[in-house]
Amino acid sequence: MIMFMALPMFAFACNGGEKSATDNEVAPASIASDHQNKNDECLTVLRHINREDMVQYEVANPEMRIEGIDKFYAHVSCELIWPKTIMGQSSDKLQKALLDQIIGEPDKFKSLDDALNHEFNAENYILFEKNDIKNVKHIKRIPEETGMNQAYYHVQLTPMKMGKNLCVFQFSKDDYMGGAHGLFWNEYVTYDVIKDKVIQLTDLVTDTLKLRQVISKALYEMEGVNNMKQLTEDKGFFIDTPTAPLARQFYVDGFNIHFVYAPYEIASYARGEVDVEVEYYRLDQENITTDYLNELVERYTR
Repeated sequence: MIMFMALPMFAFACNGGEKSATDNEVAPASIASDHQNKNDECLTVLRHINREDMVQYEVANPEMRIEGIDKFYAHVSCELIWPKTIMGQSSDKLQKALLDQIIGEPDKFKSLDDALNHEFNAENYILFEKNDIKNVKHIKRIPEETGMNQAYYHVQLTPMKMGKNLCVFQFSKDDYMGGAHGLFWNEYVTYDVIKDKVIQLTDLVTDTLKLRQVISKALYEMEGVNNMKQLTEDKGFFIDTPTAPLARQFYVDGFNIHFVYAPYEIASYARGEVDVEVEYYRLDQENITTDYLNELVERYTR
């Protein structure tokens, strides 16, 4: 069973592993009168945590040893870079969204320390049953010659886009749990600084069926085709519906929304991540923009 780990987001103290805190230079951008004099910057202090754990374990099952496997390795790592405050204030809503995104199971833990203590352990990535394992020991590094005799899970959180209106956080994740290759994917959290709001797709559009049509047209244009048949037969996408499915991940960039598909979601592993940018005017033409999205766009045109 694959277990995920979590690390503290905005906590000032952690169970070790904190390396440094550095100032991030951003052009002054005041939005609240009570913050103008003392907190002009969009980001004040960046917090940085880099933690990892790795183990070596011996295989006890005779059948596994016959196949020439006597040692396996597990490695987990998590590197987080996030602002301690944005525009002079911290946000419990943003903190929770980031924590939920790392774990992948909303509301699983009661506290940040609970999540850290429960999950951050490479032994959770052991591929065999417990009775197949002879010995487990924590090690400082995994030997280079291990090849595919290992399992790993890595996650990195970075502020992708920061501004006085919106902040976008990107989680880069990759794992290997056996097979020909590992998997990699990105996940996103878009935060409205002024509204103290973590943006959901329903905040932006009113009709997801029409949205799928808009995404499909943008995808056709991006790939240089005219319809779904050409997209699947000529470009190798595997979509078995008349329109593209909704991507599970998205982020807002200025006027536009990016819908991001992980490898295997609508195309092959070799095709990699598919990022479809949908311009605001496409959504406006279909009359599916929300009042909130319209107000968000107005901030950039005032």
